[in-house]
Amino acid sequence: MQNDKIAVVGMAGRFPGAADTEKLWELLEAGLDIHHEVPAERFDVSAYFDKNQHNSRTPYGSFIDGLRFFDPQFFGMPPLEAAQMDPMSRLTLTTAYEALEMSGYTANAAEDAGAPFRTRRVRRSASSRINYYCKLCGPSYSVDTACSSSLVAMGLACTSLWAGDCDTACAGGLSLLIYPGNFSCHGRGKLLWNFNDIELHASRLVQTFITKGEDL
Repeated sequence: MQNDKIAVVGMAGRFPGAADTEKLWELLEAGLDIHHEVPAERFDVSAYFDKNQHNSRTPYGSFIDGLRFFDPQFFGMPPLEAAQMDPMSRLTLTTAYEALEMSGYTANAAEDAGAPFRTRRVRRSASSRINYYCKLCGPSYSVDTACSSSLVAMGLACTSLWAGDCDTACAGGLSLLIYPGNFSCHGRGKLLWNFNDIELHASRLVQTFITKGEDL
């Protein structure tokens, strides 16, 4: 029934300049500008930035810290498998667990409950990993509708709840700029700010992260 209310019982995320949702709120209250040049640990931005806009339009962005931090033992995962896993999948799995933990969910308490998880621009296996490691048995799939992916994921989660497909849903989105090829592609597609416009629009982020940069 679409008139039935849906309660948000847990949330988690990683954001540029904020390691969790509470820090994000503090960041928003302070109105801080946290954009900076692409970190050297990501890639050498000087090799891809071109002021003449033949390549990337800007060397700046807003980035999530600590992508390398992951506890494979906690998830019962072999270290080698964790090292080979896509950073987006690791981050998705970690934040999904945190959101479910906040909600009071335990694997033994809701084995017959469905909990679909939808992610934005994440590899197809990410949502299935959440079901597997968190022992969820509801529908699980990923969606990609570009910038609207997170909202679409939330809408699908609500639809599943109203339809009775599951009694719990975990939904959100994730976007990470890790590979230089994507950076250049975004620039040529005019999805990033022009370098010459940065001073005029310093209060606006060059790229946005939603999570599940990540939110759940």
